[in-house]
Parts: sequence; structure tokens; C-alpha cells
Amino acid sequence: MTAVTIARGASTTWHDLRANRPGYTFTWQDLDGLHWTSDLPSDAPYTSLLHGWSADGTTLVRIRLDGVRVREAVLRPRGGESATLVVPEPWGARETRVAQLHSPDGVTADVVPAQVEVPDTGNGALVFLVPQDLVVPWQ
Repeated sequence: MTAVTIARGASTTWHDLRANRPGYTFTWQDLDGLHWTSDLPSDAPYTSLLHGWSADGTTLVRIRLDGVRVREAVLRPRGGESATLVVPEPWGARETRVAQLHSPDGVTADVVPAQVEVPDTGNGALVFLVPQDLVVPWQ
């Protein structure tokens, strides 16, 4: 378990989200595939959930899109709540499955992000994604 600080449900706009998160990387999935980019599109993508992280991995964001409403939860290490780091194993070579990442430009890769899981303490459980090379603050 890791001690964390979480800010839940801050309301913002897509424009402000883009302006307030420079240097962050975001991932989301839509009908074109899985996006993993630091360049958010000018208009909100056709998805309901995005995950993002700062360059050093010490701030994780979870963005919920609901029509024109944008809700952002922010997670930082150290604080009064607890979270669990889950690092999944990539698929083995013998499993003959498709690549785990299929991007809109046709690139595939076996990218498996770790998860920081915040349990339900009356406000709902949340899961944040973070690349495995940035998990140190969450251990």
C-alpha cells in the first residue's frame, strides 16, 4: 500500500485541460485504436476516459468526458489515503496473441501500463494508469 493524496472530480473544460497539463502524456482508446501521446487533439476525442501522467510520474490524472463536461481526478504520492500498485505481466511469446497496443497509424507494441488502484472509501474506487518505467513514486 502507498499513501496518496487524491483530488476527485474537479470540473474543467477540454481547452483548460490541454492548457494546464503541458509535458503530460495521455492515453485513451477510441475507434481508431489506443492513443499514447503528449499532443492532445484540439477537440475532445470520441471516448469517455483518458489517463495521463507527468514526465516524472509523480502526478497521475484520470479524465472523464461526459458530453461537454470534463471531470479530472488527480493522484499524487504521500497523503492520507491509500492505494495499491499493480504491475501486470506482459503476454508471453508462446501465447500467440495480438499486440496489446494498436495505434491509429498501425503501430503495434506490447505496452502494459501499471495501475495505481485507489479503493472505495465512500467516494468510489478509481484506477490510474502509469508506465512501468515510472512506478517508483508509487511503490
